Amino acid sequence: MGALPPVVPDRETSGVGKMLDDYRRARKLGHKQLQTDVSAGRYPYLPALDDILKGEGYQGEVPVGTMEIDIDLIAGTRTRGRQNTFATNFMPLPESGSEFSMKWSDLIDSQRAEGIRDPIVVYEFMQRFYVQEGNKRVSVLRYLGQPTILASVTRVVPMPSDTEAYRIYQEFMRFFNVAPIYGIVFTREGDYVRLAAFAGQDLDHAWPQEVVRDFRSAFETFLGAFRKRGGQRQHEQRDQDQGKDLLHGYTLLIIFCPEGQNRIELSVTTRPWRPPRGACARAARRGWG
Repeated sequence: MGALPPVVPDRETSGVGKMLDDYRRARKLGHKQLQTDVSAGRYPYLPALDDILKGEGYQGEVPVGTMEIDIDLIAGTRTRGRQNTFATNFMPLPESGSEFSMKWSDLIDSQRAEGIRDPIVVYEFMQRFYVQEGNKRVSVLRYLGQPTILASVTRVVPMPSDTEAYRIYQEFMRFFNVAPIYGIVFTREGDYVRLAAFAGQDLDHAWPQEVVRDFRSAFETFLGAFRKRGGQRQHEQRDQDQGKDLLHGYTLLIIFCPEGQNRIELSVTTRPWRPPRGACARAARRGWG
């Protein structure tokens, strides 16, 4: 009897097939988001910053540095080259088994084995980030539920205008110059000034490093608790058009404790708010939804 021919494993049940399981699930999420956007009459792919700037223009670019940024604030790509590869939730769209799907799967394996260490390259425009390098890394980390990602940030400074959105952004830039923290997005003029006052600071002098550190840590804790309770930032087009960043039905509580007992606490609550007692005498309440 002659030798039997070698058995070729089925692609779907082989190691390659198992490796693509995550990709297939991510692609399903992408196509679901695409259909949702199409049904709602929205553009179903990632917006490209270059297209936005063609209509609005900009003053210039300012290097900001390398830092952790909120992955929910990544809104699109810098150029149009990759935008049709992802749905608006950054989930992939190409067929399973394609070269792109293999690279995406290799990347998620690397993330689970040792983590993704190289920073992505993004451009920040009006407190939203657009990816120049690292779209697949954003896709993988968003699929895994990672809240932040390391990024090399360059700010694209908008053209001056007599709009509320521009005036709020000018106020944000003053805030960022004294307390370099991304992610705190207000929609009313004066809120950054009030926030600084609640922390015993202003927008004209650099905040002490320990205050910035404590505030950033508290805000990240707040976002983690918010997400854990099922919340998410809303980036649907109708919210972007209105300049809103909504945290529906939750309260952001900021407490400043003077006289050597400094503490900044941001908590998630849906219950009625009561002022703090004792040393923590100054507090601010901010509700959304």
